[in-house]
Amino acid sequence: IELGPGEQIVVDGEILEESNLEVDESLLTGEADPIAKDAGDHVMSGSFVVAGSGAYRATKVGREAYAAKLAEEASKFTLVKSELRSGINK
Repeated sequence: IELGPGEQIVVDGEILEESNLEVDESLLTGEADPIAKDAGDHVMSGSFVVAGSGAYRATKVGREAYAAKLAEEASKFTLVKSELRSGINK
């Protein structure tokens, strides 16, 4: 899968080739700075290319992808009902 600036990485994979490739993983990891990626490095679905270009091979798709697992874990949590929350919702 080819990558260019502004594109979202749609499945987890391994970088095959790159030219000054930098990826924003902040939505997944909280890391504020772009991460430089080299051939052989892994990329995660849900991250974005902020600079450079490259190509990668998909290694995990669907429910096996990092973003899907993160969403599944988040869905296990529910909001606690408290008196304050009930009062706000009235």
